[in-house]
Amino acid sequence: MIPTFSDPLSQKLWDGYFNRVKRIMRRTPYNIREEMLHELQGHLAESISESRAQREPDCVQEAIERLGDPEDYLKPMITERLLDHASGNYSLRSVILAFIYSFSSGLSRFIISLILSLGYITAFTLGLTGIANIFIPDKAGLFISPNEFPSLGIINNPSLYGTDILGFWFTPLSIIIAILMYMGLTRLWRRLIRKAS
Repeated sequence: MIPTFSDPLSQKLWDGYFNRVKRIMRRTPYNIREEMLHELQGHLAESISESRAQREPDCVQEAIERLGDPEDYLKPMITERLLDHASGNYSLRSVILAFIYSFSSGLSRFIISLILSLGYITAFTLGLTGIANIFIPDKAGLFISPNEFPSLGIINNPSLYGTDILGFWFTPLSIIIAILMYMGLTRLWRRLIRKAS
């Protein structure tokens, strides 16, 4: 909802503010970006209508100041919206974009994202190892050496690491565990980010 302004300065203030918003949101998926943009425009338009300033440009400036700098509040909002989207459809793109926004939106969010990124890397690696087991079953799997020490992954010399204890079952188990880890980490991240807010 974009209001109609009679003063060109008011339109310039509005456009300048939303150019900053659009610049911050440029990597956000279109549907999320448009939804958030409409919400912000609605908030700003409502704030302008409630302003007690005499001149229209003063009303717009006052409303912009009340809403705040988009550089300060927008990245955490985008991260949360992306995580909501990702936890609904488990979109890898949304998770990656949430990481990008989260890494630059405060220390607590950065630490949460950093720790969870290790979990995502583990899940991704486990899934890839499961897929590799299809093509190179003698070199990918869960191996137990003669001294009872387990090795998980893709190994170059299987004779040094013992025998694969799961055999064919390694592929489906590792892929299922990787998917469950991905889903669980995405939901956990959303909860932790909301608590950090």
